[in-house]
Amino acid sequence: MSILYLHHNGDKLRYRTNRFIIERDEKCAFSIPFSEVYSVVVVGNVEVTTPALHHIFKLGIDMTYLSVHGNFYGKIYESHSKNVPLKIAQYRKADDKNFCLKMACAFANGKIHNQYTVLKRFFRNHNQKMDESDAGRLKSAIKRLNSVNSIEQLRGIEGSCSVLYFKLLNSILPEEFKFKNRNRRPPLDRFNSLINFTYSLLEHELFSALNVAGLDPYIGYLHSPEYGRPSLVFDIMEEFRPSFADAFSLMLVNKNIIKPDDFHKEGNGGIYLNDDARALFFKQYEKRMKMVRSEDKENDFVHLESEDNELTFRKLFILQAEKIAKAILGKAEYNPYQFRS
Repeated sequence: MSILYLHHNGDKLRYRTNRFIIERDEKCAFSIPFSEVYSVVVVGNVEVTTPALHHIFKLGIDMTYLSVHGNFYGKIYESHSKNVPLKIAQYRKADDKNFCLKMACAFANGKIHNQYTVLKRFFRNHNQKMDESDAGRLKSAIKRLNSVNSIEQLRGIEGSCSVLYFKLLNSILPEEFKFKNRNRRPPLDRFNSLINFTYSLLEHELFSALNVAGLDPYIGYLHSPEYGRPSLVFDIMEEFRPSFADAFSLMLVNKNIIKPDDFHKEGNGGIYLNDDARALFFKQYEKRMKMVRSEDKENDFVHLESEDNELTFRKLFILQAEKIAKAILGKAEYNPYQFRS
């Protein structure tokens, strides 16, 4: 099953006899059976007709609205969970400082480990070697997480690692994609624009995975609950930002799939993907999501003819969400996903 991406300005999504129809200039541009769609992402000025919306509700299909720049507008989704005891336990654990710190350390551990692994892989692929002192700082930070006494202390370690990580990441990018610092709204350079857009889609994926696992995406442990913020989504995102989103963006750049000319500058100074590049991005993104787990030590995920009964990224996201549920219920320790080096 796939995500249906609607991103051409002026397109219209209709329903017709068990199929979604995408109209462009009053003609059918594309159609797909309901059975092949598990989620819809609407980007920019796209119209969804009332009958199509009714069938999206009826089939329990998630629908996310993003701006053309990837900013999150809203989400329509069916709550899959009738597991009231799990949600009660999740809420109670949010008041348990020891549990929150333990989970926060696990999320941060996964993030820093995967940052180190992404850097190690890409330095190796460029026939370079990471400076030993930089590698040592990242590895020692993981050990220091075992002795932190507060989430504030943890955030200090995590923050310093992220500064170092993006500095090193920048050093292996092509000149046209180099950046001065992390920036978001608006993104002021090509690479920040690319990873910000990827993070928006990753947020959508992980929101759905947590929902499938019966969890409330708004109650987190590393990121404290705030009105309207899906804190648990941001928690689990930490381990997948480097291992999925950053690695994917690096692949697009290093393989010259996304090129410097694929961006444009807008009046607010922001740098964004143009329409054709965004279509290419979605195609590559969906291809990445359908990669399956490999036994090859050099590659975590590879392309295969079929993904049936194989561990894809989407299934991995749900698996990690289910691990969080087990940790909340006291059935197992939470172990973050760790990219193989």
